[in-house]
Amino acid sequence: MAVRDRLAARELLVAWAEEYGLRQSSAGCCPRWLGCDSSRRCRDGACAREADPALDSYWMDHPVSWLADGRPAAFTTAPYHFEDEARERLRWWTAQDSRLRGAWGTGWYGCGTVQVVLWRADLLGKVMPAGPEARAEGFCGQGVL
Repeated sequence: MAVRDRLAARELLVAWAEEYGLRQSSAGCCPRWLGCDSSRRCRDGACAREADPALDSYWMDHPVSWLADGRPAAFTTAPYHFEDEARERLRWWTAQDSRLRGAWGTGWYGCGTVQVVLWRADLLGKVMPAGPEARAEGFCGQGVL
């Protein structure tokens, strides 16, 4: 049963990525990566995953980075909890770059996870998480909380 559930979860994520024309990147490490013009890891200790204090590490569990036409386009995570502090951090990231939008919903990873998606609206337009229940931050300037 567990293997079948993992395969179904993987198929859900692949179908989600295909819907938006995305392909996985091994270089994306954190939301800062979305501001880059090419796919490369953060340098000079500037990665949000390694920042001190670690303001984002708790919601960046099971990260996957996505490219659209070879450019950094989306960053997804699958934390086990996505509470007020994590939602505030997602809002903070979207406020740092007017191209960024964020959403969260039912996780694809399983075990009660939430899928968090941070993406570049100039490349992808509107994006929703893979699961059926989603909440968005920053669509058309309004958040649905």
